Amino acid sequence: MGAKFVLVLDVEKREIRTWDNLGRVEDVATGSAAGPTAAFLFRAGLADPNARLDLAQGRFAGRPSKIAIVQDKDGDLLVSGEVWPVSPSAMARSM
Repeated sequence: MGAKFVLVLDVEKREIRTWDNLGRVEDVATGSAAGPTAAFLFRAGLADPNARLDLAQGRFAGRPSKIAIVQDKDGDLLVSGEVWPVSPSAMARSM
């Protein structure tokens, strides 16, 4: 199909799964996937657009995370969550 990105969504559990482009490494928190997922859920009437939506990710990779999405009065989405450095080199690059 030529897809570069795959997202699996469990609507009832509000849980998503994504992998790198080679399908080898599962991502534990993907904000760029959470936004479009929330937009789909809101537009399809599967989530309340006036309430915060929490999506889980990373459980199968052993690093569960939560991504929160809210929709403002203009319909824009704000995606947020906690970020934790996973290696000293990652911390050095972020400073």
